[in-house]
Amino acid sequence: MAKSDLGTKRICPTTGKKFYDLGKTPVISPYTGEVVPIAPIPPPRTRADAASRAAAASAAASAAEQPEVADAEDELVPLEEADAEEG
Repeated sequence: MAKSDLGTKRICPTTGKKFYDLGKTPVISPYTGEVVPIAPIPPPRTRADAASRAAAASAAASAAEQPEVADAEDELVPLEEADAEEG
C-alpha cells in the first residue's frame, strides 16, 4: 500500500505517537479514540517569502534605531513643576 493511500500523517495530542488518518474525517486517534483537532497547514516557504521577511525585519530594525521625536503638542515640564501642579 502506498503512503498516499494512507492519508495524512498525524500526531496524537495525548500520546505523541504518529499515525495516518486514512483519509477519514473526523480524524480519530487509534491510540486513544479521541478526535484529533486539525490545524491548518501553512503554505510552503519560498525564496520570495524569505526575501520579504528579511526586508520587513530590516525595516523594523531601522525604525527602532531612529530616535523618537517629541510632537509639537507634547510639552516637556520639569518634574518639580509637575509635582507642584498635582499638589
